Amino acid sequence: MTLSPSLSVFEASPLPQDMPAVYRLGMPQLCLGGLSETWLLKELGHRHWMLLAFAAGHAVPAFRDGRGAPVYAAFSAVRIDEADFASLGENDLLTVDSSLSRLSRTRFRSRHRLTAAGRPVGMVDMVSTFVTRREAGRNRSIARARSPACRRCRRAGRPMILPRSRRRSAPTPAGDTSAFLRTRLWPAWRAIRRRW
Repeated sequence: MTLSPSLSVFEASPLPQDMPAVYRLGMPQLCLGGLSETWLLKELGHRHWMLLAFAAGHAVPAFRDGRGAPVYAAFSAVRIDEADFASLGENDLLTVDSSLSRLSRTRFRSRHRLTAAGRPVGMVDMVSTFVTRREAGRNRSIARARSPACRRCRRAGRPMILPRSRRRSAPTPAGDTSAFLRTRLWPAWRAIRRRW
């Protein structure tokens, strides 16, 4: 069973305790210039992966294709907006408000709103697609995979929200998805590709 190609959204439910919504910043999360972008992207990537697992009804992200081979979420775009990471320091509390929505049959977007002491310090959008290896152990054999079945799909227009989240803006409507990708995510992706 796969998800329908239309924009599907997930119902809010409690997630595992290992996904905190509030982080006390210390040495692992900080760098010389404030919040470490490396730590942040690793943590948000983990949250994205756990949201996908939760949406598919798994306690842990253990996705498999029809052959029994592992299926992974590969990021195709990451965008950081309104970043004020330099304002964060030791022992500050960083709150992460995450939501997940479906962009297409194979792609999902997570949005993470970051706040500290009630003020916004950034927003991160992550877009992923499911991939698998045709040959075990060879990254050059990666191919797109079908999305796992989703048991928590409800109706379009409302993303799955982690507990304690406070929504500040409406999700991108199904009709505006291509415009969102064309105007916001693709320019960022092209900028990243030019650096390679």
